[in-house]
Amino acid sequence: MSEALQSSASALKTSGNDLAESLAILTAGNQVVQDPSKVGSGARTIALRLAGTDQAKAELASIGEETEGVITTVSKLRDVIMNATRVSSNSF
Repeated sequence: MSEALQSSASALKTSGNDLAESLAILTAGNQVVQDPSKVGSGARTIALRLAGTDQAKAELASIGEETEGVITTVSKLRDVIMNATRVSSNSF
């Protein structure tokens, strides 16, 4: 678990997770994957995508992750959520 925590701690902290929450996320992920390195990398990538900042986008690019479509503003996030939750009858 220390390996998973080393690679994801700062991104999870930036996303607002405390140590207990971070360990819970990593433990649950490792129960399925059984590879702490992959779980840590996955948690870091997810946390950076959820952070939605230009800095997070730059960090994703620096680790070789695709950054097209990463939302970095509240207004874009609002539009995506509204479009995703729109009732089909409202779109006519």
